[in-house]
Amino acid sequence: MKKYLFYLVALLMILPATLSSQIDENTRGMEIGPFISMKAGINAVNPPNVRKNAIAFNGLPDFGLAFFVPLSQTNNIGVEFVGAYSTFTYSIDRAFGTLSYKHSFSYSTLAANFNFDFLTAGFIFGLPISADFGPQLDVNLLNIISEFHIGGSYPVMSDETGSLVVFITAGIMLTNIFNDFKKDDPLINLMPVSTDQQLTNDYNPRAASVSIGFKYMFNL
Repeated sequence: MKKYLFYLVALLMILPATLSSQIDENTRGMEIGPFISMKAGINAVNPPNVRKNAIAFNGLPDFGLAFFVPLSQTNNIGVEFVGAYSTFTYSIDRAFGTLSYKHSFSYSTLAANFNFDFLTAGFIFGLPISADFGPQLDVNLLNIISEFHIGGSYPVMSDETGSLVVFITAGIMLTNIFNDFKKDDPLINLMPVSTDQQLTNDYNPRAASVSIGFKYMFNL
């Protein structure tokens, strides 16, 4: 056991230096490129007691353009700006029974991310452009959204032209989806709340999501 602990401690001491040397040798310059990703989501707010949250997958992938600006000449630290068409999806099921409604909300989004080596954290701001839960929803009922997300990325192939990067991101909305959920709940007549419960804006949904995708970043 002591031998294994020694090897583990030695590995933990060597690994940071190894990664640091790799960063110094392979620092990123300015880059630009397209991305595409698939996303799954769930409502992060507890629904009324006659409903339950369920995971749903986007029918249409997210896609857009990323622009990376380095902040250091010796470390892979930088800021990435992303313009995208982004969709957030979740399902609301009847608590007892098989009735289910998949909700999809699409936005024109702008993101600002801070990148440190393979790690990413940032914020998204989105303007609603379409929504449905089967029937279409009026986008005037929806808020402009913001989201905090964290994730990681890894270049699977690189050459003098650029890099093919795989990434995974997890995010949660900081704002609620509807302007006034109490008045505009799309399921108010399809899944009415029980008589002992009052529908309030405390049930206004916020989406949590996980996305996996690829991007090709061209060196500038």
